[in-house]
Amino acid sequence: MELRSYHAFGSEQFARVWQAVHRRGLPDAARRVFAHFIAEDVEITSWPSFIGDDHTPYEFSLLLGGTEPEVRLMAEILPCRNNIELVDTITSGRKVLSNLAKDFDIELSRFDAISDLFLPDDARGAFALWLAATFDPAGTPHFKLYFNPCIQGAERSPQLVEEMFRRLGFPGAWDSVCRARWDDLRFVSLDLNRSESARIKVYSFYHHATVDDLVRAAKVAPGADLHRVAAFCRTIAGGDNLAGARAPAACFAFAGGEALPRTVTIHVPVRVLVKNDAEAHPRVLRAIAETGIDADPYERALHALSEGPLEASRGRIAWAGIRTGGASPRINVYLAPRIVADYGPASKAGHSSGRIELTPEAIVRRSEQEPITAHPLLQRIAHEPLDMDLLTLVMYNVGEAIPRDFARRLASITARVEEDAIRSVLAKQLNDEMGNGDPKRAHKLLFEEFLIGLAPWVRNGTPDWHGPDARWLEPGRVLGKVQEELFVRRDPYEGLGAALVMEVYGKHFDTFINAQLRRKRESLSKSVLEWLNLHEELEVEHVDESYVLARQIPNGPKSRSAVRGAEEAARAAWAFLDAVQRIA
Repeated sequence: MELRSYHAFGSEQFARVWQAVHRRGLPDAARRVFAHFIAEDVEITSWPSFIGDDHTPYEFSLLLGGTEPEVRLMAEILPCRNNIELVDTITSGRKVLSNLAKDFDIELSRFDAISDLFLPDDARGAFALWLAATFDPAGTPHFKLYFNPCIQGAERSPQLVEEMFRRLGFPGAWDSVCRARWDDLRFVSLDLNRSESARIKVYSFYHHATVDDLVRAAKVAPGADLHRVAAFCRTIAGGDNLAGARAPAACFAFAGGEALPRTVTIHVPVRVLVKNDAEAHPRVLRAIAETGIDADPYERALHALSEGPLEASRGRIAWAGIRTGGASPRINVYLAPRIVADYGPASKAGHSSGRIELTPEAIVRRSEQEPITAHPLLQRIAHEPLDMDLLTLVMYNVGEAIPRDFARRLASITARVEEDAIRSVLAKQLNDEMGNGDPKRAHKLLFEEFLIGLAPWVRNGTPDWHGPDARWLEPGRVLGKVQEELFVRRDPYEGLGAALVMEVYGKHFDTFINAQLRRKRESLSKSVLEWLNLHEELEVEHVDESYVLARQIPNGPKSRSAVRGAEEAARAAWAFLDAVQRIA
């Protein structure tokens, strides 16, 4: 099939799904909404939208149950050009909101009340603003929007969500969300209607979750059918194992200023729990049937959207969810258009995958959106009474992995990259690491003093900074070997990509550690506080520089090397915390 625009592909898909579900043509109102969301002249671009795994910037979903099924559409609003940045998606989204207000009856006062929180001038992260519409059978749209609570950094997401609830008149809602014991917050959404039942929703994610973890999250909603939730999750997952490349989620929906959510929806990423859509499809069918809901509309929609055998695709069936706490359960099924995977720029170039290549800048944004502080070990530290033994174990392993050799490793990359613009920024960061000409201010030495300040809380006596044969420091040694390989021995652009991710993770980690140690401030020495404050300030600056560096990496082999190094560094950092958690 020839390469065409998102609109050309998507409008055909939308019409087929609608016809399959409702057995009649697409109403004019629904057609107009699609035109607002996906303009005709927006071509398939290299912007890596995180709505779909393949970066297609829209998706379809079905809400099943009730009197009739509802078709839903969500999109990231893109401008009509390439070389898109995050701020451009905000500008385009605001423009479409304004146009929707002229075409349909929508309420923007709540958006106006909190837009400064979630659409700041210095927005960063994987996305900023998505728009969605749910259509009743007549085609009448009901709009909502999605914000990114990590838009000012993942470490600030709880404060932003709590402030959102305060401004919108839900003083007790934040406490309810906290009781669900999530690992990280990724989305908030607002209904854009004038009804008192207009909802605010918060989406929390659970790493390494069990079915019991998701049941506990659902329990926050009064009247939740916990047995039905558990059965649904096990049917979708094929058992109790929910481990996969994506975390399951819970959506807490509040309305009317109430402190407790009216409903909770548990979302399971079925696409990562199966080998293909042929395996996912019967699980979803069975889960719908077990809930007592008619599965025919879902099955018709899936076959209308699919363009080949289900055995040959994976990810067309992306998520399945169960809503509980209301009068009767509802089922959500998310269907991915997979335009980029099947017909994107790479497909045009003759590659079989058709997937857009991630850019270094997209990797940096993803690292902001999926912070290292979401790891269960760090969440345990944050949510439980402060365990200084455990925190000190983490920091001694960090010391074994990074600060002692970071300047030397960064110098290796600086010397080997070819672009003077990149080398200039790296040299500035290297100078920061070395104390700006004052050896006594070198970060390595300050970190050594920091660890000495933590010595009273070491479990087994103060370890030798220069590397004792202690098993409890093995995670740090392993991560250090990965860093040495990436920064010194590999292609310098692999090391550069790794450095970009580690700076983002470093900012999140420093802010996290600072927040924890402030709980013990009266007992901490000056050397501990000095390193924390200095490094936290510098990491924020270095993350801004990471975006600059990412944009300066030339397209082609150097960009691909940087992405490869960044992804390997991210996996190694997560595995490092896994290993520390096992020792703890």
